[in-house]
Amino acid sequence: MLRHRTTAGVLLAQKLDALRGHGPAVIVALNRGGVPVAYPVARLLGFPLDVIVAHAIPSPADPEVVMGSVSEAGAVAIDGYVRDRFDVDGTILDRELSGLQNGVSMEADRLRRGRVPITLDGCVAVLVDDGLANWGTDQLAAMRALRKRGAHSVVLATPVAPQRALERLGKELDGIVALEMPDEVTDPGDAFENHDPVPLEEAAALLEHARWPVWAETPLA
Repeated sequence: MLRHRTTAGVLLAQKLDALRGHGPAVIVALNRGGVPVAYPVARLLGFPLDVIVAHAIPSPADPEVVMGSVSEAGAVAIDGYVRDRFDVDGTILDRELSGLQNGVSMEADRLRRGRVPITLDGCVAVLVDDGLANWGTDQLAAMRALRKRGAHSVVLATPVAPQRALERLGKELDGIVALEMPDEVTDPGDAFENHDPVPLEEAAALLEHARWPVWAETPLA
């Protein structure tokens, strides 16, 4: 079991070391929960760190059921089975997406503290999260957003990646690095001793601190 998100990040950095010396790369944390994992990856490998936000799309018929996810740059991932099961009208879906996209943009701006996103043109984008659930719609929407932003290729790095989700994501991924690959995952947080929610301001502070030179870094705990 992993002690906390930082532990996972240090271990992922070791697995991603081969990226150094193979062209430009940017480490991109998925949502605030991915930032404490991505921070040590970026610092240990010497790559810049950014964030991307993705929010779940609840089914209009049952808010407890996730129908997909929406990310930045208008990127969307829809679970066709859930959409068809609840017979979701396209107009209703468009209205739902509009509101969610505004929320995604606002949270991304707060996490970056008003800074513009790091340019991804021609880069390898390493999408880092704190654990992948069985469906992976947040990751899929984020991957599509990174490609829209110009990423040359997208690699997913995560502590836990269930095979079920990888089957869905595989066609849109250029690489996957994971510490564990079980058949299924009920809750990715089960892989950690401490998996408390990450406050937005804590994540924003880490993202800002990542801009400092490495020699000014306090040693990782």
